[in-house]
Amino acid sequence: MPIIKNIFAIYPEHLEQRVFDPMPPLGLVWIAAKVREQGYTIRVVDEQVETLNVATLVKDISPSIVLIGGTSHSRFDAFTRAAEIRIAHPPATIIYGGPHASFTAEDTLINVPAIDIIVHGEGEYTVLDIIKWKEAGGDINELEKIEGISYRMNDGVVSTIGRRFNKELDKLPFPARDLLPIERYNMTLEYLDLPALHVITARGCPFDCSFCSASQMYNHSYAARSPKLVVDEIEALVKRYNIKGIKIFDSTFTINKNHVLSFCDELKWRGLVMPWECEIRVGSVDKSLLEQMQKAGCYYVDIGVESADQDVLNAMNKKICLDEAEKLLGWCKQLGLLTKVFFTVGHIKETYRAGLKTVRFIKKKRKYMTLIGYNPGIRIYPGTQVEAYARHNNILPDGFRWSKP
Repeated sequence: MPIIKNIFAIYPEHLEQRVFDPMPPLGLVWIAAKVREQGYTIRVVDEQVETLNVATLVKDISPSIVLIGGTSHSRFDAFTRAAEIRIAHPPATIIYGGPHASFTAEDTLINVPAIDIIVHGEGEYTVLDIIKWKEAGGDINELEKIEGISYRMNDGVVSTIGRRFNKELDKLPFPARDLLPIERYNMTLEYLDLPALHVITARGCPFDCSFCSASQMYNHSYAARSPKLVVDEIEALVKRYNIKGIKIFDSTFTINKNHVLSFCDELKWRGLVMPWECEIRVGSVDKSLLEQMQKAGCYYVDIGVESADQDVLNAMNKKICLDEAEKLLGWCKQLGLLTKVFFTVGHIKETYRAGLKTVRFIKKKRKYMTLIGYNPGIRIYPGTQVEAYARHNNILPDGFRWSKP
């Protein structure tokens, strides 16, 4: 049986479409941490902050398995890297994962021959199963036993049964940030200019906004990590990297009130109160919860209001009320919490008149918003209701493929 000596993981970047400053790819290094925990050697390269000759590196490492992450924006860079790796080291099994890969598996496998397997959803246990399959000889007929993947077979694409959402996140090791050159990310807290890193305290989203694929990615489920373990991770980051703040990168941090309160209590009990930012949801917080968050260090909250027209909010399945949004902005102002508030126009069935309501709302409430995130147009992402609508109404032309320019 073959022995898996080396695993190589790469996170590609498309510079022309960078929207935010680079952040460590936690999804990829969480998988790397689980792989390493099982005794395998893994090398991770993040092209957001590293410039290397991948083909030369792969020839030197001779990995049995290659993991490629990325987003919809970087998909063509991922395909290019896969092709380069295939030429440099043909025996490698090349695996592509992440949100884009999860929702475009058949399209990608048909049109990108260098990619062998696509992982759907969470990758930690799926990747381990693929490693064990490869160790056992890599028989293509045995792949059907692995949950949550797609692969080519007999000139077609086979997708196995979906893997169940992992609700036992405490069993995962901390993300292997030590495999990355953390000092090159230069993450800082906005307005405070303090060194920071980001953490994830929970996965999933039970909501179903039309423009977002997060709920589909996790099968409309939600699971939180133990606040004690999250603060253990933060404490380790403070000691190792001397950070002075935290960015919480949950889809919505305030889905579970008890989780938030326990996290705040743990920070205060340990004397680890420091500035942190998180995304909150209209309707999921009240003033008293915001006060407890602020006492534990929260200084900045991100809020997705999206539209000031209730019919448009209802049509996008946002499931929030504009009155609640106004209350929330008022509470943040009273408490002195900084706010980053997101709006978009161009939603399904949104009219010009409805769009003007949003513009007027922004002008009227400007003093309640520290920063406005405004998008004049909805981006189409795979796996969303917006994508389905765009295909049905020929906004995406007949024959459109995510794997083709």
